[in-house]
Amino acid sequence: MVKGTAGPGKCPVEDLQIKTENERWADRAPVDDVMAWGESLDQLLECKTGQLVFEEFLRTEYSEENLLFWLACEDFKKITSETEMTVAAKRIYAEFVQVDALRQVWLLYRET
Repeated sequence: MVKGTAGPGKCPVEDLQIKTENERWADRAPVDDVMAWGESLDQLLECKTGQLVFEEFLRTEYSEENLLFWLACEDFKKITSETEMTVAAKRIYAEFVQVDALRQVWLLYRET
């Protein structure tokens, strides 16, 4: 976890002002936090601001669907209700997996 964080999903740069969708990130994150993000993808993903910055970068590379898929799967793992799990699984499949999905991710299958 990033030094000084308050727990999963929290980090000292949470107060970073998030700009409107058409603007770039103009505020600076503390150097220590950004350096920690560079050392570990896990540390970046633990921080909501890190996720947002990473998603913006991925958008420039036309690949933000990969992060969004991962986040959806992480949320899915927390579901305890079988009914909610079924609904979430169908939504994830429709949004990310099925052929011609709006945010289709490239899944590589390996036969064992």
